Amino acid sequence: MIQFTSDLLSDNEKKVLVIGKFAGGKKNRDLYQWMEEAFDVPVSDWLQTYQHWGNEGEWHSLPVYKKESSVKFIYVIGLGREKHSSATAYFNVGKTLSRLSKHERLHYTAVYWPTFINDHSKEVELELFEVMLKGSYSCLDETSWRTEISFVLNEESDGKGFQEQLAETSYLSEMLKKNQQLLELPYELMDETKLLEVFKRLSSYENVHSDIFDHEDLHALGMGGILASAAKTNTSPSLVKLDYNPGKLEKDGAGFFLIGAGRITKEVEYIRNNQGQTQRVYTDRVGALLALSIFEQIAKKKLPIKLSILCPLTFDKSAEAIEMVRLMNEEIIQSEDSVGQLKMKLSDCVSFAKQEKADTVITLGTFLKDLHFEIGGGYQIALTNDPKLEYLRMKSNDSFEQKWWFLPFKRNGHPVGRQLKEVVSLGDTAGHMTWLHIDVFYTRLNKSKDPNHYRLQEEVDVILANLNWINQGY
Repeated sequence: MIQFTSDLLSDNEKKVLVIGKFAGGKKNRDLYQWMEEAFDVPVSDWLQTYQHWGNEGEWHSLPVYKKESSVKFIYVIGLGREKHSSATAYFNVGKTLSRLSKHERLHYTAVYWPTFINDHSKEVELELFEVMLKGSYSCLDETSWRTEISFVLNEESDGKGFQEQLAETSYLSEMLKKNQQLLELPYELMDETKLLEVFKRLSSYENVHSDIFDHEDLHALGMGGILASAAKTNTSPSLVKLDYNPGKLEKDGAGFFLIGAGRITKEVEYIRNNQGQTQRVYTDRVGALLALSIFEQIAKKKLPIKLSILCPLTFDKSAEAIEMVRLMNEEIIQSEDSVGQLKMKLSDCVSFAKQEKADTVITLGTFLKDLHFEIGGGYQIALTNDPKLEYLRMKSNDSFEQKWWFLPFKRNGHPVGRQLKEVVSLGDTAGHMTWLHIDVFYTRLNKSKDPNHYRLQEEVDVILANLNWINQGY
């Protein structure tokens, strides 16, 4: 049993929010027992949250919980099945932390409990911890059961400067490298010079300032609670920050964040020696770079932009930089579904955004059917070619004010059906910004005859920016 001190909790900290994928079993019962002993908090007092993957890959969202101002939440995250992504839960944690931090000066403590020692996404999970949590947290590495690793990332902690604290996190990088060697997980990091080559056109505009940062600079940039997708891969997260500060926004110092880690992910089936085998193919298209085609249009109108892309960005071996450039130049983005092909140009999406006159930032993202990527709040709009999803048109969450709208797509790629008539302003909770998440996703193909494997839909990630000046004719 791992020993853990209970002094993390002060007298008024008697609530524990448990976020993770818990499917039962002896390991998790041991975890509950350990938590109960360590924190001196009975199970009945926990604010338990289960994020569980069913046998068919269903996704169960976080339930609403009551936020009590007198309680400092302790996030205990148990994640990481060998064949499933843990990213969804981390996005929800990041969203929760981000929302809470807008209202209160809370300090967070989290415990990382890897469910499987051979989890292929452990590196990502640990890195996401470093990115998301602005308080202190402890990381329990199952490879050394009794080792407690603590990182302090609170700028007010012990009087240490922020850079000093960042320096202390170097041990995390060493641990990640060690885990990488142990797990022998192959991955490629995109060379910075190659990314700069992609940036060359955008950087030619004098009113655009673009930077490339290593993901370790996230904290120094104050982006702790905002993430891009690193789902279903063992890659590092990428993030795009768009600062747009004209008029009152410049006075308020508010900026806009455009998030995207565009990814084409598909699962290819093949038969070898009369045995069903599944080969996963992950090809990173980095939606952050897709967004550059939008930014370039903004730059042509001489609107002030500060664009920051955090890397390393990762690519599959088959992905070439020239393909990224083609996508940036509004090449048709294609995605196979069970009945045909859906084609959509970025220009068509921008036209739709203009037509709806939404005062928003829009991200248009595509994810596996069993994965949803949520950041921020407001309206989240799913454009889908499956009319059967209409019954899911809207669902709300009193805590996050989440609302989903599903708009069916015609075969020619133009949206029809329910129109956007409202925009939710989050005000101070999101820096005078509204998020629209448009997810283009498709129904899972029928299972193959072999029940041991199935084929997932290839999906494409596209990003739109639709700011409050989009109707001024840029």
